[in-house]
Formats: sequence, structure tokens, C-alpha cells
Amino acid sequence: GFVTRKQGRGTFVTTLERRVGSPWLFRFLTVDESDFVLMSTKVIARKNVKSTAAWFKWLAMDGDSKKMLQIDRLIHIEDSMIFNRYYLDPERFPVIASMPLRELHGANFAGLIQSTYKLPITHVARTAQCAQLPEAACRHIGVSTGSYGLVVEIATSAGRTRPVSYQQLFVPANAGKIFIS
Repeated sequence: GFVTRKQGRGTFVTTLERRVGSPWLFRFLTVDESDFVLMSTKVIARKNVKSTAAWFKWLAMDGDSKKMLQIDRLIHIEDSMIFNRYYLDPERFPVIASMPLRELHGANFAGLIQSTYKLPITHVARTAQCAQLPEAACRHIGVSTGSYGLVVEIATSAGRTRPVSYQQLFVPANAGKIFIS
């Protein structure tokens, strides 16, 4: 397996079944910025939701009555935790909608979609802003309610007209430097 070194703390074995693989839509740099931090994920909830937000209409391809699958997960990087909300159409991607949650731990959803459905993600749009983190994110990542952090939104598509996913990362101020290529 892989080992990770934490300066001043020691060397630790990384849990392989939860480690996230490529393709990368974002990564975090080590403190000295010489390498990338290994990330692991744990899915904590999955449910169908509706929304009136612009991203929802885009993802649903203007299907107002449609519900999207929302997957909440925790992303562990070094000594920090990030809260992630990931959305996709459960009718287009039933494998992710029906797969046992345990099997989604550590899964790279973009890679899973590409390999399972032979659907290459060709366009990625990202935005980022410093904002107050939602209460659910604060609770799950262990920061005070009302804390500020980085909110990153990532929309992926296959071509310009076939939405694949939309996700939000809620990053606490102490999480380190994010790398977005």
C-alpha cells in the first residue's frame, strides 16, 4: 500500500479502499508544494432532491419535474476535512444511484462515469469564492457555524450540451492550497 509522511508526526499507511484515484478535478498540495496530498472519501448520505437553482436546471436539461441524486461525502486531506455535495441525474447514471454506499467510499465519480458509461468528460467549469459555509458543511467538517471558507463549484459535461455532474466543495480555511488545473 501507500504510506504518507506527516512532518513531526510520523509515517502512516493510507487506507487503500478509500483513496481517491484519477481523473482529478481538484487536488491539494503538500505544505512545501512539492507534491499532492493523498485524498480519501467517505459517502455519508445519498438522496434524490429538487432545486430551483440555475445549476439544477442546467443539470436536469430544463426538466423541472426531475429529481437529481445528491451525494454528500467527506473528503479527508492531511489533517483537514472537506464537505462535498455531488449531483447527477440518477436516470442517466443508475449504477451510482444504486451502488451500495460502502462501494462509493473512495470512488472518483468522474472516473466511474467515464469507465462505466464510456462517456468522456470533456468540459469542466469551475468557480471559487470565499463565503460563509452552510450549516451542514460546518457540522460535518468540525468548524463553528457561520465559519468562512472556500466554496468551489465544479460543473462537468460531455461536450458542451450533455451535462454530467455538478458539485460543491466546502473547504475550511485551514485545508491548505487547492490545485485546480
